[in-house]
Amino acid sequence: MKSILIISRNGNFSKWSKQHDFLANDMKSYEFYVLGQMRGIDDSLLQQNNIHFCNVPSENMTRELKTLLVLKKIDFVVIDYNEDYREMQRWFNVLRDDIPAVVVKLNRLPSANRILIPVCGGNNVTQLLWFVHLVADNLELPVHLLHIRTSPKKTDTNQLFNDIIARSYGICSCEEIVAFSIADGILNRIMNNDIIIMGAPNYWQLTTQFRYSIPHNVFHTEHDAMMLIAPRPAKIRIRDVMWHELIKLDLKATDKESAIVQMVELLIRANQITEEQRQDVLERLFERERKCTTGVGEDTAFPHVTLPGGSRVICCMGICPDGVAFGPGDEKNVKFIFLMLSSREDYTDYLEIMAQIARNMIDENQRNRLLKAASSWDVLEIMQPLSEHT
Repeated sequence: MKSILIISRNGNFSKWSKQHDFLANDMKSYEFYVLGQMRGIDDSLLQQNNIHFCNVPSENMTRELKTLLVLKKIDFVVIDYNEDYREMQRWFNVLRDDIPAVVVKLNRLPSANRILIPVCGGNNVTQLLWFVHLVADNLELPVHLLHIRTSPKKTDTNQLFNDIIARSYGICSCEEIVAFSIADGILNRIMNNDIIIMGAPNYWQLTTQFRYSIPHNVFHTEHDAMMLIAPRPAKIRIRDVMWHELIKLDLKATDKESAIVQMVELLIRANQITEEQRQDVLERLFERERKCTTGVGEDTAFPHVTLPGGSRVICCMGICPDGVAFGPGDEKNVKFIFLMLSSREDYTDYLEIMAQIARNMIDENQRNRLLKAASSWDVLEIMQPLSEHT
């Protein structure tokens, strides 16, 4: 990593850099581009040859960010948290998805006692644990890894993988809890002087509905917090878009409409879409079914619609052992339902995920194994063994 972009609309760069000792001697080899409103910048910072300031009015931030990303190769982005979620969304839309980024709100840093990392299934934290290690090392703070589940099932193999990776970075304090929701789990375990480091929500929420996301709600507490945005994987895999909270076993449905409603509920509960999106998503899915059934044979259906905005691919799975009819005149022959949402720009990723799922579903032995799976963790391991994902 050689070039770091810092977006600091609030003019907090000088204070923020002092708090972090961000420009310590071991950072002299990096090029810094600071974009935002530069108020109260110390002369010592202005004289640094490796720091390039771009004083930009707030109304021009998005345009200047686009220009900078075209002109300069940026390896990492640091964003000073801005309470204007709409402007944050515009920045997220502009930032390239191959650049790792972190959003930072550290107002009470000198009193921090611990770093708390809630983990609930996504890949952002796992991919950027090196950054957590860097922060913890520089601040000389212990790190507590918190696995949050919303159902009392067995330990996830992905959780064990996270634990191994975490311990390899010297993070030895791990805890597993069951909570009504991810947000409840975080709020019940926060201590007064914690720095909370979270993974980013899915890209639809990040770029169009950030104010409804868990990270945004945590940023609105009095606690210091960071949000990690991992770069897009070179090749998207099933486990990149679907984890155990997005799999429902023993789905009971009288018809395909009730099955789809339950699947959308699953997305809402797993914070993949918001309650406000429910009706729009359902109407799009039902309209798609009216045009043509999404049952594809092999006991499988792929209800899918595109959403406006940068959604990436969102996927959940339901297993209906009794079967449900998807096409006109069908018997109850659909037992596996994969509900997928994407944007038009991410159709290639959608096709790649669908192809990986299809390779599983054309194998009768795989389908039988999935029907016998005892947990959602087992389903993931059958469809994509963890050894193939890492």
